[in-house]
Amino acid sequence: MSNSRTSNLIKETAWFAIGNFGSKILSLLLVPLYTNILTTNEYGTVDIISTTISLAIPLLTLSLQDAAFRYAMESGIRKEAVISDCLLVTIASPILLLLFYPLINCILPVLTAYWWYFFAIYVFNSISSVLSCYLKGVGKSNIFAIQGIIYTFVFSAANVVFLLFVKLGVEGYLLSLLLAHIFSCVYMIAAGGLRSDISLNFMDMPLLREMLRYSLPLIPASVAWWIMTSIDRYMLLYMCGAEANGLYSVAHKFPTVISVVMTFFINAWQITAVRNKDDSDIGEFTSSIFEKLFCVGLGMAYFMILISKILGHLFFAKDFFAAWTMTPLLTVSTIFSTLSLFLGAQFTASKRSDLHLKSNIISMIANVILNLILIKEMGIDGAAYGTMISYFIVLVYRMVKTQGLIKLTFSKIKLYLMCVLLIVAATVTAVEQPGYLIITVLLFAVSMLAYKSTIQQVVQGAFHMIAQKK
Repeated sequence: MSNSRTSNLIKETAWFAIGNFGSKILSLLLVPLYTNILTTNEYGTVDIISTTISLAIPLLTLSLQDAAFRYAMESGIRKEAVISDCLLVTIASPILLLLFYPLINCILPVLTAYWWYFFAIYVFNSISSVLSCYLKGVGKSNIFAIQGIIYTFVFSAANVVFLLFVKLGVEGYLLSLLLAHIFSCVYMIAAGGLRSDISLNFMDMPLLREMLRYSLPLIPASVAWWIMTSIDRYMLLYMCGAEANGLYSVAHKFPTVISVVMTFFINAWQITAVRNKDDSDIGEFTSSIFEKLFCVGLGMAYFMILISKILGHLFFAKDFFAAWTMTPLLTVSTIFSTLSLFLGAQFTASKRSDLHLKSNIISMIANVILNLILIKEMGIDGAAYGTMISYFIVLVYRMVKTQGLIKLTFSKIKLYLMCVLLIVAATVTAVEQPGYLIITVLLFAVSMLAYKSTIQQVVQGAFHMIAQKK
């Protein structure tokens, strides 16, 4: 049973990796293009637009993309009704966005300067979110993977054309984003055979009410998580200016690569957690996978911390170079975030939307308070420290709550200790403490020795998988 679960987990992870890895590598390679063509102010502007859309989607669509995933995996439910209910509500949601225009214009005038780009990107991004979640739920991860490749190709090619040759600046970036989402939606509908599955005739009001009971508590949870992950950008915008937000956004680029690589696995794990939620040994299985994920995350984080300054020299244009000092701190934040998402999958499997909400609210409050204090005292770096500490808080909270759902068998004390050592490594690197490279290497060695047996299992498993392929 365990081998079958692991095999399915690896297969799902591979599909998500195929669909997303290329996009993130290309996104990384496009950093020099952005930092050489866009000013720090312009880059901060496009980041604010993208971040605001990520808030608007769960808020205005009633988080039905999460219901599309969860209920598409539920046996005994008509799949056409799931996608029709979720998608038709999503398509109607732009009406609400138009009603919010006066408020947005008052709060974020920088956004309304590109209003119609913002509106169109929201429409196709929200539809894409529902379609992709549904396809994952019905087991069509291969289609999800291919749409990721299509999205990447369109977005990257359009960026080169509109930024490098046509020189449209911010509008070129936003137009590239819009075209990528349009092509992605068209492919998923066609390849997923969804044209015949989406109809008003398939609307199921009792099912929609049930899905809303599941998704509505996720709205404040999504908003709280968005505040947790994004409020630092808005606080920097208002407290330090768009230039500061541009630097902070660039500093996120390399940690985002780690996040995406690990998110391949998290997406697959969400499916595994739901599919095997009733297994008698789910606690032991979850604990084993979590420890392995933690070890991989530690290795990636320490490596990124060690080379962060080198990457800054290679990829950041002169005006953006100062952003490298935030990269180690944001890298640690990424690891804590990924581990929190892993544990959150158990909340989804158990349909405990309330636990998503409570944990996200706690982290949101922590992040807002820390950012208010630290940005005022430390400037841009304060946002990175506040985010890192907040993610650690939500990790600890979710660990405790997950223990109440299933029995976690790994040592929590050892895990917390290794997290603290990672925070120390990131901090001494960020402040360029004399000898910081030696200190980081020593802390890395201690962490690897602490998880020696788990690392051996990961390496042996990797070699075994390669041998099977051969």
